Amino acid sequence: ALKKTVNIIKLYKQNNVHTRIKKENISIYVSEDNSFYKKHAGNFNLEYKNSTAEKDSLSAGFMADYPIEVLCHAGDQIEILELSGLDIKEQYIAVGVRCSDETEETQRFINTPLNGISIHEENGREISSSPGHASRFSPPATHCLEAGFHFDDGFGFITKVELDPDVGEGFFAVSKGKDKYVHAALCECEPKVMDYWMQWLEKALDDGFDLLGTRIECHSVHVDEPFAYGYNDCIKEEYFNRFGKCSEQQMDPSKIATVRGDAYTRMLKESAKKTRERGKKFILTLNMEMLYNPIPLARQMAYPMNVEWQWEKWIEETQPDEINIRSYQMTPEFLLENPHCRHIIDTAGAYGAPMTLERYDYWDFAEEFKMVRDTGLFSRMTLYEINDVIISDGKGGIIEQKPGLLEQLEHITGVNK
Repeated sequence: ALKKTVNIIKLYKQNNVHTRIKKENISIYVSEDNSFYKKHAGNFNLEYKNSTAEKDSLSAGFMADYPIEVLCHAGDQIEILELSGLDIKEQYIAVGVRCSDETEETQRFINTPLNGISIHEENGREISSSPGHASRFSPPATHCLEAGFHFDDGFGFITKVELDPDVGEGFFAVSKGKDKYVHAALCECEPKVMDYWMQWLEKALDDGFDLLGTRIECHSVHVDEPFAYGYNDCIKEEYFNRFGKCSEQQMDPSKIATVRGDAYTRMLKESAKKTRERGKKFILTLNMEMLYNPIPLARQMAYPMNVEWQWEKWIEETQPDEINIRSYQMTPEFLLENPHCRHIIDTAGAYGAPMTLERYDYWDFAEEFKMVRDTGLFSRMTLYEINDVIISDGKGGIIEQKPGLLEQLEHITGVNK
């Protein structure tokens, strides 16, 4: 892909309402290294074409219970802006649009980056690429022309981007090719990785903690195509041993998931064994978003995909001393009322170990604490990310971020700080 010349750029609108974007609104920028983009000097032609969407385009939110906005469904009629007559050799390309006139919502050019742009050779053949964007953890969008755009960061397939804002410049960016390396993922089926994880467990035990927990969550690997992973050589070797030799294209993702799920189960079982050999307690974390089926769209970046989460086996084979029920944005009400979540909680509760609910302080934590306590299902709640409540003053003391919350909890529990 890196050796190919880009002759055509296609921009995909979320519907077939004719866009307000004209040729004079469009600028094309190029870069060799995703920084200090220069305006492309060549001319281009602009054509408007009608087509159908090849796949669903969904914008996913991170608010409670994960709202989803459908931008378009596969098969819907859409408009495509085709920029042709180009001769771009650089790896990175950004299409910028400036429109100053206000317009109706349906006329706005909106899509997710992953579904919003593609690049092609002169004969029309698509070039393998990674769409990018200027949203999320960014300086102001225009500064991305200097600082660089985000590529394959886990937000490109769920983030709604407006290409034609009323104020300023909107962008779709694209890079020829795919990431050469996964950002920082370690493969659970690789023996050296398992040894490495066990070394960290031993270090934590050496540091004298009373309870040890293992949490599966890949903050380091937010990617736009999470289902593209699970094909490492060590996984293939185990797959072929179990299910017979075949091409990579013929590998069944559900069988890949079993191979990988078994590896995580072995890891948890070994963790529990080593923890108890040192006279410490083992905590099993059951991450509700990860165990939910399907995993919420906005959380697919947070956990390895193509993995069978064998949570019932984990309880049986690790015999946990405590069970930690973790939720990110699923509300306690949802956890207690949703049949799938309630099955997990009730199954874990039947085991008999004390259960904790781990929860952020994004909402009314004191009210939620009262409600959770009154269910009788949990022994305690963990207030996750304590810096929402207290922070260091830099002198050995603390600053109370929410003194009102601490007073509420003291009143509810009858315990003074």
